[in-house]
Amino acid sequence: MTIYEHILKGCAPVPLAGYLKALGVFRLFAEQADKNAHGFWRDERFVLKTKLTEDQLVRFFAEIYQPSPIISPWNGRAGFLEGATDEESSRKGAQIICCYQSAGDRFVKLRNAVETYHSISIIKDFDKARAEAKPLQEKKRKKQQLSEDEKKYLKELEAFIKRCKESVIANLRSEAPDCAVDWFDACQRITQKNKVFPLLGSGGVDGSCEFGMKFGSALEASFDFKTGEPLENTMALIRESLGFDILPSLGKDNLGQYDPAGGGENITSGFKGEQPFNPIDFILLLEGAILFSGTTTRRLGSNKMQIGFPFTVSALTAGSGATASADDTGFSEFWAPIWTRPTCLVELSSFLTEGRTTVGGKTAKDALEFAVALSTLGSQRGVTAYQRFALLQREPRNPKKALAIGRVHVRESPHASLVSELDIFGWLSCARRVLRAHNLEKIGRNFDEALFRLTTDGLPSATQGVLMAFGALMLEVARRPKLRDVEEGLAPPPYLSAKWVKTADDGSPEFALAAALASLDATGDIHLPFRRHLVPLDVSKNRDSWTDSITEARALAVWTGRNLLRDMALVLERRLIEAQRRNFTHQEKAELSLRGHRTAPLAAVAAFLAGQTDDARIAALTVGLAWCRGGKQPTNPASREDALPFAYAALKPLFAPEGVGEEKKRINPLPLVRLMRAGRVGDAIQQAQIVAQGAGLPAPFLKNILKCEPATSLDPNRLMAALLFPIAPKAHDSLIGRVYPDLKKATSKRSSSDVY
Repeated sequence: MTIYEHILKGCAPVPLAGYLKALGVFRLFAEQADKNAHGFWRDERFVLKTKLTEDQLVRFFAEIYQPSPIISPWNGRAGFLEGATDEESSRKGAQIICCYQSAGDRFVKLRNAVETYHSISIIKDFDKARAEAKPLQEKKRKKQQLSEDEKKYLKELEAFIKRCKESVIANLRSEAPDCAVDWFDACQRITQKNKVFPLLGSGGVDGSCEFGMKFGSALEASFDFKTGEPLENTMALIRESLGFDILPSLGKDNLGQYDPAGGGENITSGFKGEQPFNPIDFILLLEGAILFSGTTTRRLGSNKMQIGFPFTVSALTAGSGATASADDTGFSEFWAPIWTRPTCLVELSSFLTEGRTTVGGKTAKDALEFAVALSTLGSQRGVTAYQRFALLQREPRNPKKALAIGRVHVRESPHASLVSELDIFGWLSCARRVLRAHNLEKIGRNFDEALFRLTTDGLPSATQGVLMAFGALMLEVARRPKLRDVEEGLAPPPYLSAKWVKTADDGSPEFALAAALASLDATGDIHLPFRRHLVPLDVSKNRDSWTDSITEARALAVWTGRNLLRDMALVLERRLIEAQRRNFTHQEKAELSLRGHRTAPLAAVAAFLAGQTDDARIAALTVGLAWCRGGKQPTNPASREDALPFAYAALKPLFAPEGVGEEKKRINPLPLVRLMRAGRVGDAIQQAQIVAQGAGLPAPFLKNILKCEPATSLDPNRLMAALLFPIAPKAHDSLIGRVYPDLKKATSKRSSSDVY
């Protein structure tokens, strides 16, 4: 048996009209013509595999296709609840409903649905109550006197009408034919408060467009209701809609939200914006939308049932290229799956109806969580990508617009799982809520953009982007005490795993320095990790907590984020002060509070001292890395190290955490810091030589310090900041061997100029 592949050029993933139209073609054809038909996407077009030829495919839609009962009896314009009023749209709706009642066998599903709706008692009671209330309401509107009995009766009627409206959808759905239930569930789900599917407007209405009535108008423009036969140009319209032919002479109308570039309701000074319109397009796209029906899900860890619609999440402009975040609040996104493996309708229906993606044991509720779930789960059932559509609405009464905002390719990303770490205890969700509440959308948007990129980009720069955005957020929290409010603010973030450090490491000097700086830690009378310099913290418990009321915690928080050199100098001085006040130990031995879990390579320190590093990047990375576990120290391959200034080599050994000399004598380098703060680098070097000599180190250059290195050749602030970077014990020994050599034991003499 020959199998044909029909490439439907009129069915593309963008706009949304083309995507839904492809699903409509596939659903109808597989249900009513060829149950073994398969469909998939290839080269931005939908491909239908079937045993029928192209001509047979077109003839099916023209002569055999039976329309689904796409009627919304809960909408007044459908001609049920309010009947035919003076409004043109309502009169048109009533006319279409009458046509359905007298239509031929081809429209049997529509006819049966209409007959069922008319027989439902609640509609009859509603119409009767409306008819009786109308003259009394008109009399009241004209401010005519109502008797007490009339007032009482009108009040009872209005209460009854309200109760009918509240329960009408549940009653209609329970009485509707089985074939009509799918349209009910595609539009909305019945709960205590009905929830509508954003893909289908507000319960089958979008602005001034009532989908059921427009569907009927499109059928009327394509088929004879009495005979079911196609009209004269219907065959050509079908071929044009599927992309087999081009038809220049089309009518004027629009596809509304499903094709924003093609016009829409209420977009001009009149009531409609009209473009070339093919009624078959609208018929097929609504037939395709029926494949999406709401699902009732139970979130893991909760007994509460929740209503969710397939592939629909809260809107997020991150990852879309948009320049503003105002559209994030209150709107939705629809993620249209693109699958490349031939799939039968049964398999596709099951996948689309389920339409749930979980992350961290929870159903994804926004675009970021959806992207994380896709990146951690990898490909699903041949789905290779998702086309994002933002369902935006500028004003409550205006129609939505389904704007294509990018495509997310499904690939397994080991780094995407990092995002889940930020949402431990719901911290990430809380952070977004707090930022919106305090009008800090720019920080929140930058954070979301970085997180979204991490879900699709495995490069270290993506992880670094998140760390820097996270650091900016934490600096803002440090500057604004209101953000740390116990009841309405943000709790300290969870402590992130060492995987963040590993995946962000790009081998650059900036990252090496930032990671070493952020890893500073000391234990003893108090625990003094580097993050305590960012914001007042209590780290004595299992989880950090804010301590704005404790003076000591506020004194430790000296990092401002405005000037790296100044901030590092303040941290260095503060840690040395604490070392004099407290007892810090490592392996039961006293030490200075300058030890780090990671160490900085001397080559990176040399680049920093020479002003060859990006200070802003170091500062931004440091704040983010401060909330990460240090992880293992990377093995740095042997490489040529740039010459270090004599001043640094003379001073740094005295800042070794374990002490100086063979006996590891602990000294107080705080006076040296204060000399450098005053700009007296030469005096600091000379004093360092004296201190080193007192600690048992030889100081052969003590009398010729200025000849070795002019004191004015180095920025005192940069030199002081560089002393904060923890370096490896071997690096300390290397510096001691250069500046404090034992010349009596040396096998050959080298002048300081040979080394420096």
